Amino acid sequence: MSGTWTTEKTMGAEPGVSADWNAYVRDNGNYLKTHIDLEAAVAITIAAGIVTLGNSSNNKVAGEGAADDDLDTIAGGAEGMVVFLWADGNNITLKHGTGNLDLGQDILLLDGDVIALMSDGTSFKPIDGGRLKKQASGAETGTGSEQTIAHGLPFTPTAAQISLTSGSATANPYHSTPPDATNIYVTAITGQAWYWATAGI
Repeated sequence: MSGTWTTEKTMGAEPGVSADWNAYVRDNGNYLKTHIDLEAAVAITIAAGIVTLGNSSNNKVAGEGAADDDLDTIAGGAEGMVVFLWADGNNITLKHGTGNLDLGQDILLLDGDVIALMSDGTSFKPIDGGRLKKQASGAETGTGSEQTIAHGLPFTPTAAQISLTSGSATANPYHSTPPDATNIYVTAITGQAWYWATAGI
């Protein structure tokens, strides 16, 4: 990327000259085509599940009472608006379908994570990428005791959303502890292959 942004000029009653049009319209327009230069993030705080956007599309979100929190609704959006939300100091769970977030599923933002959302005028939808993956799978070998396996999903799945299948007739894998935000917990027969995969998401 190249080019330089020319500081804005307030035009008076005098007619514009070509140098002004070139610098403030043509050159700045070309700059915007090749740069996304967000201002410093604005700190906003969840209140009763709602955040209100300020004058910036770049927002650091803290939980109410400086604690982990759920975000249901973003107030202040308009059609076509893109907002970036950073979890700032807390883990923030974006709740699908509770307010005006249309996400496909709840999305967990760990402290420091960021997500981009776009408004259609009614709800905010994710611009998919990064931590928004909904599918994961793996191949394992049983140990006869509980295995802790990182699932890599951006939300906490239920046991029903993690399908377990045997690689042999005797593997018999089962969820010995409910999944959490980071891992699934499965027990299977020692030395027997088994597989796991997201299902119904």
